[in-house]
Amino acid sequence: MAFTQSLKLDISSASYVLIIPLLLAIFQFFTPTSFLKKINKYYHLLMLFIISFINVADIVLFEYWFSKISLKSFLFLNSPSQIIESIGIEKFIMLLLFIAFHFFIGKAVLHKFLYLQKIKYSRSFISFIVFTLLSIGLLVMGLRGGLQNVPLNQSEAFYSKNNTLNYAGVNPLWNFLSVLFENRAYANTNPYIKVDKTEAIKIVKNLYQVKKDTSIKIFTTKKPNIVYIALEGVNANVFKSFNHKKSYAPQIDLLMKEGYLFKEMYASGFRSDQGMVSIFSGFPPTPVSS
Repeated sequence: MAFTQSLKLDISSASYVLIIPLLLAIFQFFTPTSFLKKINKYYHLLMLFIISFINVADIVLFEYWFSKISLKSFLFLNSPSQIIESIGIEKFIMLLLFIAFHFFIGKAVLHKFLYLQKIKYSRSFISFIVFTLLSIGLLVMGLRGGLQNVPLNQSEAFYSKNNTLNYAGVNPLWNFLSVLFENRAYANTNPYIKVDKTEAIKIVKNLYQVKKDTSIKIFTTKKPNIVYIALEGVNANVFKSFNHKKSYAPQIDLLMKEGYLFKEMYASGFRSDQGMVSIFSGFPPTPVSS
């Protein structure tokens, strides 16, 4: 079911890949040279490598993050040693082998069905016009996922209550391109800038003006000894204090009983690099990069 549900996203991904070959085919009518054929060949090999890398990395990433590959994932390529330490050298080698396997299988298919086939091109101008208009129409329809009013998005692949099945149906290349174009506006700018800087400073100064101290004191000492414990990857299901039958952290549950427990707390960000910075700085997580 996941494969049939994701068919539109797969067709849309293929349509994006075919934009350059279509342009080359149009140029080929006016200048029929072998040079354009070579460009087309190497373009397909380049796209095949990119797709192989994204597809395999997407599978490995889901095991750790339970999410699809995104623009933020590529930021970690600046520190390959951390990637190897996180997943282990064995899995890293397996990752490279799967990418190579994916690439060479795709290359064999291309040679079988594309490069070795001798296609006869018609030099008729009418045929060229019909081919161009038909190809552009089909490509546009494939890109947007049909003739409906609203263009295609990731929700097209969602059909089950099991999110793993839904994510399996989202084409990795299509998802990456979508994330890339959605966030391109904030690549080098601050997404939080909504008002003029002078006006923002004025608003903040008014916020910090204390007319009367209404703070509620919960400690009996003026300078309490506060020990800060940050737990990564731990949710409320671990503690009995959150109305669960069993405690998997009894000592922390004991601290909760002796102290103050705030139950209306929510996650800040999705990843460690967002959450920890947010916790230690007291600032909301950055939306595009950490």
